[in-house]
Amino acid sequence: MSSLDADVVVCGAGAAGLSIAVRLARTDLTVRVLDRREGYGRDRTFSFFRGRAHPFEDAIARRYKAIEVLGHGRRVARNVEARPYETLPADRFYEAALRILARHDRVRLDLGVSIGAIRDLGSHVEIETDRGALRTALVIDVRGELASTRKAGDVGWVQHFGGLEVEVEHPVFDPALATLMDLRVSQREGPHFVYVLPETPRRALVEDTYFGPQPRTMEEYEANVRAWLSERGAGAVSVLRRERGVLPMTTAEPERGQGRVLRAGLAGGSAKPSTGYAFTFIQRDADAIGQALSGWDRRSVPAIPAARGKTSLFFDRVFLAYLAEHPTSAERVFVDLFAGTSGPSIARFLSEEGTPSDYTAVMAAVPSAGVLAQAFRSRALWMR
Repeated sequence: MSSLDADVVVCGAGAAGLSIAVRLARTDLTVRVLDRREGYGRDRTFSFFRGRAHPFEDAIARRYKAIEVLGHGRRVARNVEARPYETLPADRFYEAALRILARHDRVRLDLGVSIGAIRDLGSHVEIETDRGALRTALVIDVRGELASTRKAGDVGWVQHFGGLEVEVEHPVFDPALATLMDLRVSQREGPHFVYVLPETPRRALVEDTYFGPQPRTMEEYEANVRAWLSERGAGAVSVLRRERGVLPMTTAEPERGQGRVLRAGLAGGSAKPSTGYAFTFIQRDADAIGQALSGWDRRSVPAIPAARGKTSLFFDRVFLAYLAEHPTSAERVFVDLFAGTSGPSIARFLSEEGTPSDYTAVMAAVPSAGVLAQAFRSRALWMR
């Protein structure tokens, strides 16, 4: 394979692509990372419970020691000091990743590149781009939508949201507290909540979030955020920045790909379907890919494990199937879930690092969803 342009080509240089490239920089492989974007900015904010160490720890912007979930007449607050809820602005992540990659000559980042056909020829892969063709031993494609095998009855939702970073006239935010879900908004069209990451008493990122089949316009999200702020007496609102996103929430089986063309990131099933959390799982997947390719001989097809385990996928499917069948029950189910679990337990469960007792606590926490609890118990018995 002496005529290869690179041992590995990563198609896509967002969170997943750069995270994988950072891990591959530790190997002896030559790597090309391609993306049509021309540059980077703060296009989103990654949030997650603290867990396994990752290369971007120094870029973390805030750590919340407490979280809350709100329903009509119900408020659940939890101390998560042992596993704080962390936020990482995308621009800080990109800067950290690019700084790491700049120290490694074997990794080359090419922006402004349009990618065309990708052909697995058995012994190698050919990639068409607007800058010419490339030959590589392996493609890791992190672009596009989730690749999955959809069966009859599978839920095909997305989590879609629009957020405003705002500065308001009156102090209405608690900088020590992240609001994961304020469900005191209309549930007529399915699961809907407001998500708040405060920075100061007058400044925060406020996101209007839905689970459902179709995204909304940024104007609709913004109107909802402004209404929510008005109801809390925020006064005049200055919008500092806007962001929006669409994350897969499906019960379909994710596909890693086969041969010398593999999928990763959101496209490979890294996001947790029942919540939309992705950053933590992207980092674990990047670790697994880096480990699988360390010492790889290029002539063989590497064995790379699935992005997430079957047990976790099962719980996500059960949860999503229940919400799809009972879409107006989200407020009750989510508040019950947080009310019936401790801070550390819910942090481990949502991070897919739960113990058997965490799963038991989750099952006991949602007695209102009898079908859901029964399915959880069935799986727990099967796992013994």
